[in-house]
Amino acid sequence: MASDPPRPDTDATGENRTTGEAYEAWLVGRLLAIYGGRPWIAAAEVTQGAVALAAHLRDAYDADVLAVGARPGVGDLDPDVPLVSIDLPPETTIRGAIDSAQAALVEPPSWAQAHIDGWDPAGAARVIGGPLLRSATMLGRPTFGPRLEAWVALEDKVRIESVLAEAGLDVVPREIVDAEDRAGLLAAHRRLASPSGTVWAGDDRSGQHGGGEGTHWVADDRDAAAQAEQLGTYDRVRVMPFVEGVPCSIHGLVVGPARIAAFRPCEMMTLRDRSARRFVYARASTHWDPSPTDRAAMVGAARRVGEVLAERVGFRGMFTLDGVLGADGFVPTEVNPRLGAALPNQHPTTGGPEIRLHLVNQAVIDGALADLDPSAFERWLVDRLDRHRRATSIIIVERAPDAERRGHLVAGPDGSEPTLVEPVGDGDRPASLASVVWGQGPGGPMLRIDEMRGLPVGPPTAPTLVTWLRAIDGAWDVGLPPIEAARPIR
Repeated sequence: MASDPPRPDTDATGENRTTGEAYEAWLVGRLLAIYGGRPWIAAAEVTQGAVALAAHLRDAYDADVLAVGARPGVGDLDPDVPLVSIDLPPETTIRGAIDSAQAALVEPPSWAQAHIDGWDPAGAARVIGGPLLRSATMLGRPTFGPRLEAWVALEDKVRIESVLAEAGLDVVPREIVDAEDRAGLLAAHRRLASPSGTVWAGDDRSGQHGGGEGTHWVADDRDAAAQAEQLGTYDRVRVMPFVEGVPCSIHGLVVGPARIAAFRPCEMMTLRDRSARRFVYARASTHWDPSPTDRAAMVGAARRVGEVLAERVGFRGMFTLDGVLGADGFVPTEVNPRLGAALPNQHPTTGGPEIRLHLVNQAVIDGALADLDPSAFERWLVDRLDRHRRATSIIIVERAPDAERRGHLVAGPDGSEPTLVEPVGDGDRPASLASVVWGQGPGGPMLRIDEMRGLPVGPPTAPTLVTWLRAIDGAWDVGLPPIEAARPIR
């Protein structure tokens, strides 16, 4: 008897791929068609980020590349990537670093523009900017996948309230108060305070703020009075109760109306300096697992937010829904209509180059990947996020070293505190819990902790990170405040 003819495992969009590997091969091929063999300028706030992106475009897609960085950060540079480094001085805030980098990349110094034009005399290259950059043109060329101003506006912690309401999300009581109304701010604090106080978030009048900047922990009336005196950069302030629990974020992707993907929750390692009543942002981990019920609720909430963003402003691309998993469930606090830091960017594939979510995101925004099936992509990415856990920490510290320092955290004997070991020569990489770099970052002195190993799956990562940070501070005296991790209570 004749056998049935083989059944194709794909159509033009990859929607009917029957295995994750086959879908992955389709996605790799589509990205190769978009990025391959073309001239690209990778522009970023931090030079190391620009060079890393350019190197990936060169290696994965055989593209002609130029990297342009606004200011140096920490870490190595690929010496074979052509580079224009504008070398802005460091800023004292993340917001200042973003804004000054944006301005320098939109209108670079004349010597930098001449170098860029010499590399691309025909003006054929397009610019791929970092997730926080928002201009439709940079370096005298069009941006690939630019963020529209209507999208950027919704990142404002005050304006986003209407999106949360339209998505039908349960939120704790909150009030929007004029920043100059000191009596009104104090009264709102007294009405809304939990046992730990309130959290105040300013608007974006002076530019985008993230990484814990613009968000203030107000514990009591004295804090409220002092904080009200320091709100000169805002017009309005959102006041809400301090919610105890795990700070977390969930990403979604909008390909078009009714074409929404939502991924898995990630832990935001937002630490606390109780002595100064402030939050210390330390990036993110995917090792943490909320309960299946809480995870499903967060995925559903992100999907509804994506639908609102698509309908209201025609949004496309990645976005984040951030909040706290508290005693009564997930409490949303903000939406960032852009790719955030919580989701790992790099994902190895079985038969091709790694897939970088930043490049998927830019292609979706620009319309070059309009054939992406969000459900298939969601299944592919969530599977990888669940099977391959990652954590990276970047934290602003008080002191900068005279020269960049590197080390490895090594586990102590019999479960004792870890120790920091500095390499003494090339190739000296002891078995370690993590690699550590301390240097001058774009927004101040910073520690970067990568290659974090040995972390359990399930509980939050932040308590372990606090132990590691104390070991680093004990060895290097980086000026770490007396930090603590958030308490999981659900």
